[in-house]
Amino acid sequence: MLPGALAAVLTVVLATAPAQAATRRGAGGLVAGRVTAIGDSVMIDYTPDLLHDVPHVVVDATVGEQWDTGVAVAQQLRAEGQLGTEAIIGLGTNGPITMVQFEAMLQALHGVQHIVFVTVHVDQPWQQEVNAVLAAGVRATPDARLADWYRLSAPHPQWFYGDGTHLPIGGVGAQACAALVAHTLLAPAPVVHPAHSGAGKRSGWAG
Repeated sequence: MLPGALAAVLTVVLATAPAQAATRRGAGGLVAGRVTAIGDSVMIDYTPDLLHDVPHVVVDATVGEQWDTGVAVAQQLRAEGQLGTEAIIGLGTNGPITMVQFEAMLQALHGVQHIVFVTVHVDQPWQQEVNAVLAAGVRATPDARLADWYRLSAPHPQWFYGDGTHLPIGGVGAQACAALVAHTLLAPAPVVHPAHSGAGKRSGWAG
């Protein structure tokens, strides 16, 4: 789990990132060339590597962020003219989601050309439910792609802190997660793998 002070500092730093991204307007008022990434504390863990691997990415990641809060963030970014033409969604660490919530995110991202949804590796009972919703939603959405972080990371418990969820910043796991997301976003064709997820065992942490 990230120390609270470090997570807070990272969140503040990431909020300044839009100044570094492209500002050219695309269709529907979206920012052409910008990749909008919305996530929770796990995304904070791999953000330094994501900034390296994905050109023009702007990250909005907050400790403890829920799915519905992420939808509201996407809506606000659109209203402010800051939503990119591509998006990465790294949410689901902090609770289960439904297909209705998945569809709400799609609506908030309407017009975005490519959307990458990242499956979760979280040692909590909702892991399987979240990943099943993400996989089903991506299969039904032509513009969506699945970065199956669970599938990639499950054989590598050493990538994680003891909570089985968070990643050492700059570590092998963070680098692997960012590379997976970048490949999924930048690949010429969708890369979709079914999520094979199990329920977690421990509790007492925040994502």
